[in-house]
Parts: sequence; C-alpha cells; structure tokens
Amino acid sequence: METAKQRVDSASSYTFIEGELGFGKSFFLYWIRDEVLPATAVSIIDLDDRTNFLNPDSLIESFRVNLETPRSLDHDEYANGLDELWDTTLRKIADLCASHYERQGFEVREDRMKKSLQFAAEDILSEADLPEVIVDEVATTAGTYFDDSRQSLSQSLLDEVSSEDPRDVLRLIGQLARINGYRVLLGVDELEKSIRTEDHFEAIEEFVQDLPENISLFVTGTPELVEGEKEGNAIKELHSPLYELTTQNRIRLESPSKQDLIKFSRRVMDIETEALESQRDREYTLAIESAGGSEKAVETFLEDRSPAFRAYLDYLEQYTLEDSASPN
Repeated sequence: METAKQRVDSASSYTFIEGELGFGKSFFLYWIRDEVLPATAVSIIDLDDRTNFLNPDSLIESFRVNLETPRSLDHDEYANGLDELWDTTLRKIADLCASHYERQGFEVREDRMKKSLQFAAEDILSEADLPEVIVDEVATTAGTYFDDSRQSLSQSLLDEVSSEDPRDVLRLIGQLARINGYRVLLGVDELEKSIRTEDHFEAIEEFVQDLPENISLFVTGTPELVEGEKEGNAIKELHSPLYELTTQNRIRLESPSKQDLIKFSRRVMDIETEALESQRDREYTLAIESAGGSEKAVETFLEDRSPAFRAYLDYLEQYTLEDSASPN
C-alpha cells in the first residue's frame, strides 16, 4: 500500500497490480482510491468491447464521466470530478481578479471580470500541452462563466472544445487538477478480461507514454496475462515494450496468509458496520461471528481451501446460507 501511494504521489505514469484470481486486486485498487482521494482526482473503470485502449474516444469519455474528487463527492451539484475541477478553477481565478480590482480601487464590473477570466484561463492553460485552438476555446468559455445555465459545468466546457485527439481532454483534466493541487489516478480493473491482442497491448503502451505528467495509470491483472503460461495471448509474447514496462512497474499481491485473512475479516466487518445500520443486514459479520469469530472462521476456511480473498468471501456467503437453512 505504501508503494502504491508513493507511486501516486510521484505521479508515476504506470503501475501494474498483479495477482492470481481472488487475491484481492480489485479490493486493493479501490483501497488505494480511498487512501489517495483526499489529494487526488480518481477514475476507475472496467474495459469492455467498446471501451478499451483501441477506442480512445470511448475510453477517455468513460474516465471523464467516472472522475471523482473529494469535493465532487460531497456536493450533489457537481455531475463529476471534472465539474468540480472546472468550477473551482474558475472561482479561484474570479476571486483573484476581483481582489486585484478592489486593491486598485476599481469597481468590479461584470464585463471587466469576464475579460479577466478569459485572459487568466488562457495564461494558466498555456502551461499545459494543449493545442492553441483548445486553449483559446476554453479561455473563451471561462469568460462566459457567469452566463452559463445550470447544466453541467464540464459539459458546457466540453461543448466548446473541438479536438480530433481525445487525449486533449485528459491533458485538460491534468492541468485543472494541478491548479487545484491534485494528482490524477486512472484505474483499469481486471485487464485480463479485455482484448488480448498485440494491437491492444501496443495501444496501452502508447497511452502510457502519452500520459500528461500529472496523471498515473494503475492496471490490475493476473500473472498469466503477463507471462502467458497455459492460455497464451499474453503481454510477454505479443508486445515486449509493454512487458518490460509492466515487469519494471508492478506490485505483486501474494497468496494471503492466515493473518492477512484475519485482518481482511476485520476490515470487512468494519465496512459493514459503517455502511449498514441494522445488524441483521451485516451478512459477512453474522457469518464470521457464527463461525466463532475472525480467527476461527479463517482457520476453518483454511482446512480444505486455498487461501484467496475471493474464495474466503465465497466461503462466508455459503456459511450464511447453510446457517439460515438450519432449523436451529
């Protein structure tokens, strides 16, 4: 976890979280999200036939829609994290402009503010790796900020941005996040379930190489996806540059020990206690308590099962079903 947090803090472009099925890769990825969210904008997605690295438009749109920031989660008026980043940036610029006029003894007029917003946004965005036409369009949109309707702020922004490269949206997100003091973490869960072709692996490597410096990509996947083994169509045999990048930048999740599973039990119980008011609804907690507590539940599970987090949860679910079916 410390390694993962350091990689987010340093804006490392690519991290591969590797583990067998059931070892807790998804749990780990969302745990990272919870740990870094106070200072990071985060977007975690699953890939499918349409949303993948071969289709950057759909991929980046999915990242945008699912983007979260601490303030976007706390305020319902924000449609997503980009809404919050754009709104907060404009408010910061507007406050600076108003303060400047007031210190100079000038009246803060709407037309003056609009022009100042446009110039300030243009100056700030000129530091990003964005085409000049997009900087101009975004700055113009900033200048009409006070005329916008109650529609999504980011949608009003993106309606004005015309670009043939969808990665410009990522560059804009990265720059707005930097202004607000955030890193950006993009997460892709269970890469092994997506397209396993040379073209797709090459597209992933190109995506990583082109990431803005403020943005990190975390991907989860199995060792078999990386090394090949039985099923084939692995990164190692199909695209060596991504294989080298992956093996140099991976965090390996090993088979959980008894103590790991006990900690996991307690973590699950804590989550249920926070999320569910009624004790009757806390199914995993009831299963663990019925099995004699965390340590006893883990010991019984390990007697005839391989140690994996997903398998342990399946065991608890089955235990609950069997217990509810009992006449006692």
